[in-house]
Amino acid sequence: MTRSAADVDGKVTCTDDWDFAAAGGEHIQLHLKYVRGPANKGGGATKFFNPANPAQFQTSTTEQTTDITRNVTTNPPDRVLEFSLKAGGGKYAALFDGSEKPLSWDSQPTFVRIVSSN
Repeated sequence: MTRSAADVDGKVTCTDDWDFAAAGGEHIQLHLKYVRGPANKGGGATKFFNPANPAQFQTSTTEQTTDITRNVTTNPPDRVLEFSLKAGGGKYAALFDGSEKPLSWDSQPTFVRIVSSN
């Protein structure tokens, strides 16, 4: 995996290259180049109760940001400059036949999870 970011005329352009291969022949190669935009902030808290004692619980709190660079269903500004995906081999051969069409290109530059008990 390689990732880089460059500031050109006040716009940050990010490039991601991912290359995964498994012993069974499965492989995925991804190339993505996009212009970084403002990220949407979100998150929340979820309580997980102990079924044996509902007075005991853990709280999982998340904070995250998501930068939607292209989405075919909501039509935000398209900031994807280059994209390629190659996948196949082994068990992936039945999933990837070259006709795949991504629906959304999202970057999550931050994700924080805090777990606490009462």
